[in-house]
Amino acid sequence: MNILLLNWTWFPSGGDWTYVNSMFNLYTGKGHKVIPFSCKDDRNIYSEYSVYFFDKFNTESKNLLNLRRNIISAGKKLENLIKSERIDVAHLNNLNHYVTPEFLRILSKHRIPVVITVHDYKFICSLTTFFRNGKVCEQCSGGKFIRCAINKCKGGKILPSLLSSIQNYYYNISKIYDRIDYYICPSEFIRQIFIKNGYDGNKFVTIYHFYEKEIINNVNKLTKAQSKQKRYITYLGRVEENKGVRTLVNAVAELPEVNLTVIGYGNLLKEMKEFCENNKIHNIEFAGNRDRKDALDIVMQSEFLVVPSIWYEVFGYTAIEGMLLGKPVIASDSGALPELINNGKNGFIFKSGSVPELKEKIMSLYNDDGKINALGNYALEHALKITDRDSYYEKIEDVFKKLKLNL
Repeated sequence: MNILLLNWTWFPSGGDWTYVNSMFNLYTGKGHKVIPFSCKDDRNIYSEYSVYFFDKFNTESKNLLNLRRNIISAGKKLENLIKSERIDVAHLNNLNHYVTPEFLRILSKHRIPVVITVHDYKFICSLTTFFRNGKVCEQCSGGKFIRCAINKCKGGKILPSLLSSIQNYYYNISKIYDRIDYYICPSEFIRQIFIKNGYDGNKFVTIYHFYEKEIINNVNKLTKAQSKQKRYITYLGRVEENKGVRTLVNAVAELPEVNLTVIGYGNLLKEMKEFCENNKIHNIEFAGNRDRKDALDIVMQSEFLVVPSIWYEVFGYTAIEGMLLGKPVIASDSGALPELINNGKNGFIFKSGSVPELKEKIMSLYNDDGKINALGNYALEHALKITDRDSYYEKIEDVFKKLKLNL
């Protein structure tokens, strides 16, 4: 079977790419031919199909005529690819909101079935994240997209915010998303969010992301025998407001006996560093951006992982990685995270944004080696079960069978 795999990037660019790359390997490993389609970028991994990749463009451009030309040009690239290769099914991923409807129109015209893995909330939130001004915001829910313009959600600017509102109204009125056959949801939480917003639940299938465990196995072999330099806990991910890093830093700042290593970068990194320097906080280390192998080495040597997200996490790759390393996870109650953490069995759940509650959870675990080991063992067992590769493929196969594809 020939599978068209679409994503905005074709190079390592975060959790979404982790999934896309895993799907590429899974499909090819099962004997399918995978045809990538993405933006041109110097960082892209080589593909024989890159000649069909479309030019990246500024989606915030005020030149609407030029924006439209770019969308049409991207569509022509897809048309040319379809003419040169037989496509049995298209699997869409993280695509720009401007080009997705154009691609759906073309795929529908050629009668190519479409499945899409949901990575964010772009179809029901003009800002795509349900997060604004440091907190969760669902004002666009129920099709109230005008709230984006009223709140100036796009960088505090009225024009791009208004355009985003109009765009979402147009897409919903035109029912362009009806051309998607099935939505693959990496959590029940996001499935329910879509259903609450009027989408047909029969088109939505919850399948937890699987995880390619080779890198985890390499980390285990290289670090389990190494002696720890000091006792510490870790945060791994983007250093952004929506990830709850401020909550974690504020909590550990009040726990001088607890060491924290923050791995990652982002818009909040400079502020958090200055906060620690100005307040003479010496128990928090910022390790900066690391490649995945180095980052997981650091997590492996830690006591446990903290995932303090404020926004609605769609899945929680980082929590899974921690558990696959045999680490308990303390996570917020935001989004899909409570689906991954069995409170008191493989970690703990705390109220998102609550510094006192997070402090309590950290201290209940930090110096208890027996509890850390017990929770860590269950965490590994639980993560292996819910991220099994073969189980994931069986569920994807079920979706393809519903589309009457010849597997």
